[in-house]
Amino acid sequence: HILPRVHPKDQTVVVRIAMALSIICIVTGVLNGIFALITFQNKSVRTVGCGQYLLGSSITTLATMILFGLKCWVFLLTHMSAISNRSFLRVGCVSLDFLLRTSLIMDQWLNACVAAERAITAAQKTRFDKKKSKQVAKIAIPVLLLFVMSTSAHDPFHRRLVDEIDDDDMENHKRIWCVVSYSRH
Repeated sequence: HILPRVHPKDQTVVVRIAMALSIICIVTGVLNGIFALITFQNKSVRTVGCGQYLLGSSITTLATMILFGLKCWVFLLTHMSAISNRSFLRVGCVSLDFLLRTSLIMDQWLNACVAAERAITAAQKTRFDKKKSKQVAKIAIPVLLLFVMSTSAHDPFHRRLVDEIDDDDMENHKRIWCVVSYSRH
């Protein structure tokens, strides 16, 4: 539905609605990430591991929304034929999806760590060691980040740009797609 070489305000209704919803989601998500970041930067909140995990989660939420916004606008501008630099598109194809996937998965792991620590806190009651909890979190977060990145490291190697010629269009506009292709073997 994205019309090539047509200004965003003159796009089809479906595209304008999708753009509006994307903007609402991005703005709401960025504000949520900023407010969470402000909240969890407070040292009194980070006296236990949960605070560390929640600070990391607020950072990944903010990163996710920024990356989602970039991906949406690069996609839209590419299909409107406003961006056609293949080097730029190739770098975006390889990096944006990898970073977006990494931040989404990392956020889920950090929330799982919060749940696990809360369960441990409830089980240990007064024997819970806040200092040890904070130390474990400071080690667990970078280890998790390395783990998450390593489990998705294969993805950029399988991404490529594909040109699609629109045969229905008299001017034969070319659309450029970022696709992932995994071998069957």
